[in-house]
Amino acid sequence: EKSSLVSIPIKPNEILSFNPASAKMDNVKVNMSYLESYTVNESQHLIMQAFDWAQKTKKEIPEEIKNKKPNYDEFKITTKLGDQTFPPCIKLILAGLKDGKKRAVFILFNFLKSIGYQHEDIEKIILAWNKTNPEPLRDNYIQAQLSWHKRNTQNILPPNCSNPNYYTGIGVCKPDMLCPKIKNPVSYSIRKSMFNQNQGRKKRTYKKNED
Repeated sequence: EKSSLVSIPIKPNEILSFNPASAKMDNVKVNMSYLESYTVNESQHLIMQAFDWAQKTKKEIPEEIKNKKPNYDEFKITTKLGDQTFPPCIKLILAGLKDGKKRAVFILFNFLKSIGYQHEDIEKIILAWNKTNPEPLRDNYIQAQLSWHKRNTQNILPPNCSNPNYYTGIGVCKPDMLCPKIKNPVSYSIRKSMFNQNQGRKKRTYKKNED
């Protein structure tokens, strides 16, 4: 049904007292500007929060796992992988950040959880990391994020390397020779761990042959 009324801006404190007659064509008088009150970069913050929420509710799977490559995908994480397997981006995050700290919390938690770290260990690492930042995040924000992740039992991988809003966006994408071969930080740690294990077996075999 057509009402022949005009869409007009209304102040929040006038919503309950709004009279539809004031929206008739002959009665319309606009004496207020669009977005009189706003916060600088408010839309940017909203977009980043939307990206973070999308990552929390969507489980990303590296292409390496999708393709079922021999030996690699069958690697099972039975114990946590050591920090010697961390990719450059994670090491740079742990060294402290000036910008992108909220995104870094999301990255760190999902990365550490995916490579076998328990919640207690993750909490200690993130709390210690926050103190290394030039401007640490508020404690209540960190605790809220840790609490949310603890309640969420679903395993979620950190964002893929190709996502421009994370590693590149916060300035920690500094690839080494292995990085071009992987698409997710977890993939890096798994490959690095497999390589270290193979190297260890070769050294033991070499030593045994010498004996």
